[in-house]
Amino acid sequence: MAAGKIGGDGTAHDGALRMPYRRGGWRIPLFQGRLETFLLIEGILVVTAYLFHVLETVQEGLGGVHLLIWTATIAAFALIQRTEEGFVSRGYGAFYIAARLAVTTGAIWLTHVDFITTFLFYVVVANAWGISQRIGIGAALGAALAVYSVMFLMAGTREPQEYVRLLPWVAGLCFVVGTTQLAKREQAEHARSEELLVELTAAHRQLQEYAAQARQLATTEERNRIAREIHDSLGHYLTIVNVQLETALALRERDPVRADRATGEAKRLAGEALADVRRSVAALRPSALEGQSLRAAIEGQVAHFRAHSELPVELSITGDETHCSQAAGLALYRAAQEGLTNIRKHAGAHRVGMQLHFGPLATELIITDDGRGLPTKANERPRDGGGFGLTGLRERATVLGGTLELRAPQGGGTELRLTLPCAVPR
Repeated sequence: MAAGKIGGDGTAHDGALRMPYRRGGWRIPLFQGRLETFLLIEGILVVTAYLFHVLETVQEGLGGVHLLIWTATIAAFALIQRTEEGFVSRGYGAFYIAARLAVTTGAIWLTHVDFITTFLFYVVVANAWGISQRIGIGAALGAALAVYSVMFLMAGTREPQEYVRLLPWVAGLCFVVGTTQLAKREQAEHARSEELLVELTAAHRQLQEYAAQARQLATTEERNRIAREIHDSLGHYLTIVNVQLETALALRERDPVRADRATGEAKRLAGEALADVRRSVAALRPSALEGQSLRAAIEGQVAHFRAHSELPVELSITGDETHCSQAAGLALYRAAQEGLTNIRKHAGAHRVGMQLHFGPLATELIITDDGRGLPTKANERPRDGGGFGLTGLRERATVLGGTLELRAPQGGGTELRLTLPCAVPR
């Protein structure tokens, strides 16, 4: 969050933006916080000094002209304060303080360095220190110089005790400088705390937005994962059950034994599908490779395909399976499952080949058949309106940093090639 700052001369800067000026110092909770401590003290001192000298003027009979000049001087001292914001915001804080010092010097000249009137210098020094430390130091030195210069012009060297009488005033000046500096530091820390609170609030709001986006992305990713799992597991079983039932219906009259075998196989696959659904509901995570290696799962899948499709499958598995990550193993298993299901359902093939190679850097699965090949367009969906299986396999491959290729070799048929890196990308 961009914040304005007060320059060394008291000017507020924030690029082209002029920040409103605010005097340094403690605020007291009066009039909704608009009354500052320094302004309250200044008012008390001005009124006290004015009334005290009015009484002195009456007692000593100094005359109405002196009283008028004194009133004008005190009024000028108070009215100059009203121009503080205009001077400081334009970078003329030093001129403003110099004017107040000049008026205060005239006031102590009129009162012959009266002790109470010299307190007005405390107000000017505190005011200057609230603008900037540099102007405050100059005001403190200027006040001390003004007091002792007026005293020297009035007393000279004849009355040295008068100079000694001003030492408590010098001590008070040091006290004012110290307390004003503490007040300004406290105000700066309070302002910084407010800025930090605003920044933390904004950061907290942004983190909440990021968390909401992350939850939405996680929900979308989980939805896509579940959709892939439904197709890869339940969809696979239902497709084979449908094929078996179609076979049973077709052979019911001509070959009742084979029809009964197909019906029994459909029932068995339906039971496996139900068990797989129950496992998925119990734990939304992959369960196809639990308790067995990828090599054994692929061999079992191929054996099942051979037994129920009556198609020969040439299987080749080479390399060290330990190089393959668990996520890549599941993707390879689902790809083999999808490839064999599509061959059985669409290809009309007579021979099937499957090669699985575990390399040190990548694992590659190649499934080929000698069937009717791909549709006219390589990216056209199968005739049954599906295609979610290949889409899910491509998504898995992309997430794992791999590639999926589906093409028609020159000799006919179809080739599915899945390549996955051994390490899952972060």
